[in-house]
Amino acid sequence: MSEDYYIYWGKADKEGNYHLLVYHSLDVAAVGEVMFRGNPKLLNRFAKLLNLDEILFKNLFLFFLSIHDLGKFADSFQGQIESIYLKLNPESKPKTYNIRHDSLGYILWLNVFLINRRGNLNGCLVSSNYFELQSPNQNRNIKDLLNWLICITTGHHGKPPSNTGYTNNPIDLYSHYTQKNISDSWEFLDKVYHLFLSKDQIDGLSKIDYGKVVESIKNNSFWLAGLSVLCDWIGSNKEIFTYESEQIPLEKYWKDYAIPRAEKAIEKAGVLPSKISKYATPQELFFNPADSKPFVPTPLQKACDSITLTDQPQLIILEDVTGAGKTEASFILAKRLMEITNYDGVFIGLPTMATANGMYSRTAKIYKKFYDPNSKPSLILAHGAKGLSKEFRDTIISDSMIEDFPNGKDEGSATANCLEWLSDSSKKATLADVAVGTIDQVLISILLSKFQSLRMFGMMNKILILDEVHAYDSYMNELIIKLLKAQAKIGASVLLLSATLPNELKNKLISAYQTVTIEKQKEENLPYPLITQKVLNQTPILIPVNTREEVKRTVKVELIDDENEIYSLIEKSVIDNKCVCWIRNTVTDAMSSYEELSSNPNYKKDNIILFHARFAMGDRLDKEQEVLKLFGKESNAEDRRGKIVIATQVVEQSLDLDFDVMISDLAPIDLVIQRAGRLHRHTRDKDGNRIQTKDGREKPILFVNSPALQDNPEGNWYSSFFPGGAKVYPDHGKLYLSAKVLNSKGEIKMPEEARNLIEFVYGSREHIPQNLLEVSKQNENLNNQKASQAQNNTIKIAEGYKAAGNETIWTDITAPTRLGDETVKVILAKWENNQLVPWYDQGDFPWANSEVKVMSYILKSEQVVNDNILKKAIKFCKEKLPDKGKYSVLIPLSRLSNDNWVGSALDNQGNEVQCMYDLNIGFRKIK
Repeated sequence: MSEDYYIYWGKADKEGNYHLLVYHSLDVAAVGEVMFRGNPKLLNRFAKLLNLDEILFKNLFLFFLSIHDLGKFADSFQGQIESIYLKLNPESKPKTYNIRHDSLGYILWLNVFLINRRGNLNGCLVSSNYFELQSPNQNRNIKDLLNWLICITTGHHGKPPSNTGYTNNPIDLYSHYTQKNISDSWEFLDKVYHLFLSKDQIDGLSKIDYGKVVESIKNNSFWLAGLSVLCDWIGSNKEIFTYESEQIPLEKYWKDYAIPRAEKAIEKAGVLPSKISKYATPQELFFNPADSKPFVPTPLQKACDSITLTDQPQLIILEDVTGAGKTEASFILAKRLMEITNYDGVFIGLPTMATANGMYSRTAKIYKKFYDPNSKPSLILAHGAKGLSKEFRDTIISDSMIEDFPNGKDEGSATANCLEWLSDSSKKATLADVAVGTIDQVLISILLSKFQSLRMFGMMNKILILDEVHAYDSYMNELIIKLLKAQAKIGASVLLLSATLPNELKNKLISAYQTVTIEKQKEENLPYPLITQKVLNQTPILIPVNTREEVKRTVKVELIDDENEIYSLIEKSVIDNKCVCWIRNTVTDAMSSYEELSSNPNYKKDNIILFHARFAMGDRLDKEQEVLKLFGKESNAEDRRGKIVIATQVVEQSLDLDFDVMISDLAPIDLVIQRAGRLHRHTRDKDGNRIQTKDGREKPILFVNSPALQDNPEGNWYSSFFPGGAKVYPDHGKLYLSAKVLNSKGEIKMPEEARNLIEFVYGSREHIPQNLLEVSKQNENLNNQKASQAQNNTIKIAEGYKAAGNETIWTDITAPTRLGDETVKVILAKWENNQLVPWYDQGDFPWANSEVKVMSYILKSEQVVNDNILKKAIKFCKEKLPDKGKYSVLIPLSRLSNDNWVGSALDNQGNEVQCMYDLNIGFRKIK
């Protein structure tokens, strides 16, 4: 053989340095080898899942990792960097490169190496009987096995390769490859075949059950594809896998270069699991020397400490009232499961960034106790604004692992994607030992989005904890169901937490966590609080528990249909030195109420806080901290006295807040219960100071701002009262039932009435009034459409990791984690002294802290700027933005007054939009 495979580059930089393709191929295989050495249970896990001997699986997988970049042998690919191409191919002219190298490698495999249909070679893998099988049937059967493995490994750029290159035209192999390219790549394949597949392993192939193995590989192909992506990225760390362009025998390179470098790269990447510590007691797990009193577990936490756990995958649902300690209870279960089942870590998913920030702070205090004291476990905060948390720490895959890859159409794009991925912790979050983030970061793993397989791989040996699991719409619920099915398929445990989980949704979640069909269990008159434990493919076990005395409560409920009466109530409460919270259903309504109160001379303006999601991120986080300081667990009478918070849904979940007076716009019953949980949440004396004995304040009352109840309400019963809120909560029939049960009961009694309240609204026994029924049916149809859309946007695990024939579907844009009105990322900048500076000009992330999400119907694009000085400043400014301004709208703001700044943009019709930003009110359109 000529060994001309040394004249192909695989990695390169802008200075013209390059790393030979054959070396990069072995680098990636070496990462796989070292990964299996350092994490033998991963090797064992995959071997069992695929019904293969461990060594046979490992060597087969390493062989395919070593040929993952077959497409880079193509002359068209090599011509991407002209200077290197001409150096390696003097007096040659490259072919046109218009199909990505991952698909080119897959096409070469299918047409030449597997069956030699068009390659003009003397043989191929099967016809030349490389695998020394004993019968023609075995030769035929092995094709399916090999094809799945090549699809998995060539699909290392975030989506499966296509045998058509994702084009509608027939593929001419020789429009991309020369005959020499094909011969050279075949020689390399032959070489690594003999490097990885010894005769002993070939003998093993003749003994496997091909039908069973092929089906197993297909069912687990997404997770294997994720491992391939990880090996390729770690193997691309140019600081460790330094560029080699001189000829070195491949056996020597493997032993003396690839393996030692892979060991170093794996250590630096931090992807090997940390050693799990022994579990003792809740008191030890939550011991904090700074606390004056020892940790006393709640009844729910005691139950989680004592229930019987097996080493099997299981779904456990914790239902208990707000303040019952569900988070700590889930940590107890996670710690016990990690020890019993050898799970590596935990992912905790929450509804919003604010709730994720709060959970991150709690997790940071405890996560190291999951692991051996000598280990260094990683903790990641994973959401879109992750850099804004002061506690954020990221040890997984450094950004230096990206090669500088110049100019190529395909590879420049791939490098940009890689850079975006590696510099964004949320995308590698599932690789950390412990990750806290919005649920979106794990839902992407089952969507048709690029690199979803890496997220899936990261989750295969982790416990998934989803908090506030009731808090999603039908689209996201369907995604959660798909996620549970994926976790069940791979055998990973799941913990779900909720204070208000409707039975219908609970049954769907339970049914999703199984791989075989089992008889559905009837659930009527279920106790509450409750632990539901479902070992994979077994009937659920119901474990009733008590709740702790401190959170057993009865809250009186009064409905108010006159907004003036609410303002009078607020005024009287402030006179009485009480603190008040009014949760409004829309930002517009919240702003309106804030301005109404602020204009009232009876109030100190500084005592009124408006808190919603339409503030610049830095301002929003500051307000979150202010609210927690004034109304959190450690607040005192002086902090709280006479303060008013006008808020949206940002305060209803996971923020540990306590108000003397709570007013809520009418919302679905489960959300009303959540909001009531912020009323007299901590025990205090009559002035508002914390005490350990019985609460000294007047009996709590939840005031609900609601249209008046009628026996036969009109169809616009809710929408005429809450025009904006009607769009936020479109099932007006359920809203009517919520108001009806609150009015008839006159109280929320927890935990005794929790289940009855929820099922009165979400069950099937109570009828919706006729005039509201049509609105509810329309909403039901819309929910069905959303669920159907979710199904279309998710991967089909049973069909395996293969191309669906349409390149455009593998994007985050076409596979969103949430539906709703489109939002635009707006970057706010102050225009002063002929300079543009970030609105939030402090801290380490000023531009990220200056972002605000705005509905696209408010504004869509940037205003055309004619001022040359401002135009130049905008251009200079965008160079500093993470996305260079490509995916955001930059709005220069000019000072109108001390508090008010104004700017302009364009709507979706190209019309000018005047907008204002106020530190107290936030972002709003003024005309």
